Amino acid sequence: MGVAFGHWCDAVLSYLANLDKASDKSISLETFSSEVFPAYEIMFNTWMTSGESKVRLATVQAIGNMCAVMPQEQFEAQLPRIIPGVLALYKKEKNHLPITQALTMVLSVGVKNGSQMESQITNVLNTIHPLACQPGIFEQPEHVKNANELLRCFEIIGYLFSDMLISYLLLRLDIVKQKNVTIRSGTINIIRHLVTRLGMSHSHIHTLSRHHSLNYSLYNSIFDRCQVDRVEALDSVGYQAFGRE
Repeated sequence: MGVAFGHWCDAVLSYLANLDKASDKSISLETFSSEVFPAYEIMFNTWMTSGESKVRLATVQAIGNMCAVMPQEQFEAQLPRIIPGVLALYKKEKNHLPITQALTMVLSVGVKNGSQMESQITNVLNTIHPLACQPGIFEQPEHVKNANELLRCFEIIGYLFSDMLISYLLLRLDIVKQKNVTIRSGTINIIRHLVTRLGMSHSHIHTLSRHHSLNYSLYNSIFDRCQVDRVEALDSVGYQAFGRE
């Protein structure tokens, strides 16, 4: 039933996204939102704590989709429960992809609504940052989808909390405070992704790096690599560099 309800929420969002082509243009999110919350309460309070992994994963994925259909005031009220509930599953499950997909949806809805999520962000980052820094996570086929979804989470957070996010990441590059080379390497990959996708400026990140006393040569090497990534990304979608036909 959890899977079916998640698909139903997906169908509602798809219908509304293409409302200009729909036969009934009077339908809105409010048409369905009153039906979502009672189902959410049952699923969150009962099925999320099921003894079966398959049930828990199907439920968390459905809850992620339900957040996009839930009335905004109820979503806001439930955020302090939803985010910790989703994050707690990372320690219980071997398959992280459904959890990260749910987290991506929750964060997306929160950013879109301008939700008061700031108190939750550090908890989110403390959970997903070590996961995104695991060795070989972007090379192992069974982990690539989850790795890319984790990067999406950082990207979504960056839309609303860019200074908070970059400050958090820069602290993980401090050689004195962070001795783990794997964590520092993973953090560089995350920053490269954010610069490429969010277009964060050289001056913006440099200002924050100086605030955290980040080694200047390390900062420059990160940003130079980011600039290369950005050019490659633009070129891959059809942009041409100056002077090229």
